Amino acid sequence: MPIGHAEAVNPDIIMITCKRLFFLTAILLLSANFASAENKNKILAGKPEKPRFTVKDIEWPEKFGDASVCLWKDDAIAAFSLTIDDNCAPDHEWWLETGKKYGFPITWFVITDRISGTNSFNGTWEGYKKLIDAGNDVGSHTAMHLHIDEPGWKDIETEYADSKKDIEENIKGHKAFVLAFPGGPNTKLNDQEIAAKYYIGCRAGSAAINPANMINYTSINSIGAINIGNAQFESQDLLTALEKGRAKRAQFYRGWYCCHFHLVKPELREELSKPFEFLAAKIKSDELWAGLFRDIAMYGQERDTAKLTVKEVAKDKIVLSLNDEMDDSIFNYPLTVKVRLEPSWKSAEAMQDSKKVKCRLVTNNGGNYALIQVVPDIGDVTVTGK
Repeated sequence: MPIGHAEAVNPDIIMITCKRLFFLTAILLLSANFASAENKNKILAGKPEKPRFTVKDIEWPEKFGDASVCLWKDDAIAAFSLTIDDNCAPDHEWWLETGKKYGFPITWFVITDRISGTNSFNGTWEGYKKLIDAGNDVGSHTAMHLHIDEPGWKDIETEYADSKKDIEENIKGHKAFVLAFPGGPNTKLNDQEIAAKYYIGCRAGSAAINPANMINYTSINSIGAINIGNAQFESQDLLTALEKGRAKRAQFYRGWYCCHFHLVKPELREELSKPFEFLAAKIKSDELWAGLFRDIAMYGQERDTAKLTVKEVAKDKIVLSLNDEMDDSIFNYPLTVKVRLEPSWKSAEAMQDSKKVKCRLVTNNGGNYALIQVVPDIGDVTVTGK
């Protein structure tokens, strides 16, 4: 063909080629998205070999538009969760009143095969729904509590899978995201790897605060009851998580203090008023985030894998992007992002995915900041001020 000569091309061939290219591009994009979703974590399993990040004091970004992800919700110093094992239905009403009075939610870990409606100690499904409706949570303590001698025992995977299924079938609309490993003589049957197939957080019984940057989400430490002012065992003392320099083992500062109870005898309830009053004061002052076990596990894993980008800083707005490496079909708990505002702004609001999100103004050392609740991976956040 001579140089410069253009041969006529059949328009039908062009149309067919374009359609093929369109479908090929669509398939490649879908494949990429699918692969991306498949590669996202359903849980950060196992003990990390080294700290995931450096734990710092509460940070205050210096320049207009600077931003950071807070270690805990609402920029709290530390996190706290209260959990209850073995059903313990006689205590339900008392715990409901106590949680409401002092300002903390509760996670019940239930043994599902014991919930029949005929045993007053183990409760009913209607009773557990009532707990959830009041702002609490119900997770798994397995189906049979590792009683391998009972009829119907199969294996540890069935223990984990059946209890999750039982909870979700009997409490419509509820998801059992978390598990507490049973103790007792058969505790060695527990398997973190198998549990990670079904749950985003698994509670063990190791009596220590969880270091914020070294959490093993398949074996989260939990302490019996609440210890305050226990200088002998600082790794089990809530003050250690709140006060820098107090701990002999400083890795517990700003950690996650999880505690667990079983049946609380009436004579012991009065003794708990002092630690509950301490909790209430720290919660009210925003020093302590008292959250559901599942919410803290979700926040921690999102935070541990988060990437925050400041995309634009203009006179009247800031644009942020927040992504993480967790499965978006499960992990949708907002992370608290702190942003330094323009000094002249008297107010601010934030929008994400065309919806207004919570945005609270705070001050420090003459600087204005916003604490914004941002769900990773659902779009940019635009902060505007005036």
